[in-house]
Order: sequence, then C-alpha cells, then structure tokens
Amino acid sequence: MNKILQILQIKDNELKPSAILFFHSFFLVAVVITSKTVRDSFFLSRFDKNLLPFMYILTALIMWKGVSFIQKSLKGNSLLKQNIILHGCFAFGTILFIFFNKGLFVPILYLWVEVVTALMGMKFWELATNVFNNRQGKRLFGIITAGGSLSGVITGMSIPKLISFGSDALILFTSLGILLCLILIYCLKEFYMRKSKGFRPELEIIPKFKFTKMQPFIKHILFIVILLSSLSTFVDYQFKIEIGNQFSSELEIISFFGNFYMITGIISIMIQLFFSGRILSYFGLSAGIGSYPLLTIIGSIMFIFYSPFIALSLIKGVDQVIKPTMLGTTMELIWLPISKRKKNLQNHFLIRL
Repeated sequence: MNKILQILQIKDNELKPSAILFFHSFFLVAVVITSKTVRDSFFLSRFDKNLLPFMYILTALIMWKGVSFIQKSLKGNSLLKQNIILHGCFAFGTILFIFFNKGLFVPILYLWVEVVTALMGMKFWELATNVFNNRQGKRLFGIITAGGSLSGVITGMSIPKLISFGSDALILFTSLGILLCLILIYCLKEFYMRKSKGFRPELEIIPKFKFTKMQPFIKHILFIVILLSSLSTFVDYQFKIEIGNQFSSELEIISFFGNFYMITGIISIMIQLFFSGRILSYFGLSAGIGSYPLLTIIGSIMFIFYSPFIALSLIKGVDQVIKPTMLGTTMELIWLPISKRKKNLQNHFLIRL
C-alpha cells in the first residue's frame, strides 16, 4: 500500500480526502454525461433543432445572471450548507423531468442541465481548493480528476444498457448521481471545515466585478477563455445539428452518445496518464492552451477526406478529450500566481462567462 502511495505521490493524511474527491469526480462526470445525453437526445428528437442557436443564447443569459443570483442567495451559509441546498434542489428538480419531458419542458430541461452541471462543477473545485493548497493540488488534482475520466468510460458503456429500461432511466440515474455527490461532500466536511475553522470562507464573499480593475495577466486569461469558449460552442452546435440529421430515433441518438463518451473517456485516461504531464513539462503552458485550437484545425482537414458526420465527430472528440485534460490542467496552473482572494473574484466572473 505504501509503495502505491509513493508512486501516486499521496501522503498518508491526504489519502482519505483524495479518495473522496476521486469518487466525487467520478459521480460528477457521470451526472454530466447522463444529463447532457438526455438533454441533447430529447431536444434533437422531441423539439425543433433549428431553435438550437436560441438555446445557446438563453443558456448564456441564464448562466450570466443565474449563477450570480444563486451565489448571492447562498451568501452567508457555510460551504457544507450551500452544497446541501444546491444538490438537494438539483436532485429533486431533476427527478421531476421523468414526468415532464415533452413540449416546452424540453427546452426547460436543456437550460436546467446547463445550470446544474455548471454549479456542481464549480462547487467541486471550491471544495478541492479548500481541502488542498496549490502545492498539494499540483500533485493530486491529476489523480482526482482521473476519476472523471474513468467515469466517462464506465458511464458511456452503461448508457446503452440503461436505455433498455427507457430513456427516463437516465434521468433517474442522474438524480441518484447528484445525491451520491452530496453524500461524498458530507463525508469530506471534516477536512474543509477543519481547514477554515476560525476564518470566514472567502468563497462566500462575491465582490462586484470591475473589468477596468483587472490585472493585464487576468485580462489575457479572459480573452483566452472567450476565444476557446466561442470555438467550443461553434463545434458543439455543428456536432449536434449533424447528429440530428444523421439519426431519426431518440434511442439511436442516446446509444451514439454512450459510445462516443466511452471512446473519448478511454482516450482521456491515456492522455492524462502518459502524455499530459510530459507535454506540459517539456513545452510549457502554451502547449496546453494551444493544443485545443491546433488539434481542432487539424481535425477540420478531415472534411476533405470524410463525411461531415465523421469529421465533426472527430473534432468534437478533440473538444471532449483535450478540454478536461490538457486544457483544464493548464487553466488551473495559470491561476497559481494569482492570490486566492483575487482568484475567487475572477473565477466567479469567468464561470458565468
């Protein structure tokens, strides 16, 4: 056991919180995959896919104002209480879509999933950065997020079997995943509550954002986020439209997403274990940021040789694999020179962005 911990660079007192966060990452990604599979398959098969661009606009508006409103509403509560309130509401609200998933409830589900997955992801990293400092994070976050990559493989493999019980089974599975995340957060409370005892958590303080007072370094991060988010949104839109044209059955769409997430999950694990750290160490952070647009451009060449469906699947595969591995790790490392207070302020803005 000690030999394994040495290889993974985990100290004895870090084992329990690392294991809890590993499984939290696992179930968080399971929630993201199942909820987005249901959301996209329902919208493409039960609603007018030509309205998809409007959904991106509505999503942006709700995320911009909604996240800020929710954070202000939770202000003053402990991190544990915030998570109990949020995850409890998310689990209950999600289960309702088993009964209401037709007509106008389809776009409502689309927006609901965006809010749920964004806030759950944000709270996961708030917990992780409260439990571990920057030095520990550089050693442990790669191992912790490997739980999410493993979840991508297992969840993707499970989706074709789950839909044998009906597409609504994925909604139930999503709600159960949210509750499991909440249980793991409760199990973690002794670590982040102990660390912050006697101090007011900075994450509860959300100062007013002012662009003019941003440091030049942070402005550069902002522009990077805008460019990469725009590219990711464009790829996602083209990918979904092509899926809607390629498949006519809701179950076919769900099965495709299951296989897609399984394959990209396997590739993500391989990159995380064997390539990500080596590339970043040798070429630096610029390689992590540049890998996503570079591979997307290379993937675009596939339009010359393959059908739009195959080419877009490859490009979306790059998006699905590189963002949570190379790009995600790089964006976390970029924040290290920034003080924790300033980082929390800018992160609230960038997450809404």
